[in-house]
Amino acid sequence: MQNKSIVVREKGSLLEVLTNPKIWVFSIIYFLWITGLYSFGLGMPSLMKQLSSMGIQTIGFLSAIPFILASIAMYINASWSDRRGGNRSLFVAIPLLIGGLDLIIQHFIGLSLVATLIVLCVAGIGIYAAMGPWWAWAMSFEPREQAGTANGLINLCGNFGGIMSPIVVGVVENDGNSINGFYILGFAMVVGALLAAFVAGRFKVDHSAEHETSRK
Repeated sequence: MQNKSIVVREKGSLLEVLTNPKIWVFSIIYFLWITGLYSFGLGMPSLMKQLSSMGIQTIGFLSAIPFILASIAMYINASWSDRRGGNRSLFVAIPLLIGGLDLIIQHFIGLSLVATLIVLCVAGIGIYAAMGPWWAWAMSFEPREQAGTANGLINLCGNFGGIMSPIVVGVVENDGNSINGFYILGFAMVVGALLAAFVAGRFKVDHSAEHETSRK
């Protein structure tokens, strides 16, 4: 009787990951997204300080409101995504589009504290809500053996966005006005949303690719 065994590849090669166009699409999306996310989180308290002279405690409280709402939106969006299953592209693209458009709108509404706080709340909801389904979505298109290396490459590109975003804000700020920096980063997130919807949204989830086996 012939013995049979199943051999599972534990790790794909770096070359396989680097030559996989899907992984590069997700890397670019993540770069554009994290570029906006980092500057939103780091620059918002400074922006609030520009808009309010009510004291440091009030500034801290106002800065916390968008993050509280964002955490709730993250949970809700992830739950909706899990219930739907399949290609989760819209659960990433729509929040990113909302966040990017709000950062752009921020440039045109002036320096009203109430208006700015509302726009930042909506922008925070969009920016962070996509985080819930992100990795489940991105990794659903790749063979299991490439997941670790692909994850590392995507994270590398995202962290590079975190380096670039404060530089971009610093370069485009005029007279210490952070709104101009958010305006530019909003366009980056809109481009990321379009890539998620119209490029990655066309990818097919291939469940058969998750396990590569061979018989001996």
